[in-house]
Amino acid sequence: MYEKNQTNPSATLSSFPTPTHFVRFPTKDDLVKEWLYRLGLEGFQPRTCNRVCGLHFEADAYRPTKTGKLLKVDALPIPVDETLK
Repeated sequence: MYEKNQTNPSATLSSFPTPTHFVRFPTKDDLVKEWLYRLGLEGFQPRTCNRVCGLHFEADAYRPTKTGKLLKVDALPIPVDETLK
């Protein structure tokens, strides 16, 4: 079941522009901490099933592939206060 967005409790899958993709949290602890800080989710413990909306990343945070694009290993999300502007 889809859980409501932590930073926007009224957000559901149908409220996102299409096409929207979701990315996994990184595996490195220092990157996870930075992501959580930038997303305003300090104290949240992401699990393997948790994802972040791709709209939280700049276009240059992705690298092209033969079938589309992948998030770069060292990519950082746009801080929440900037995504709300």
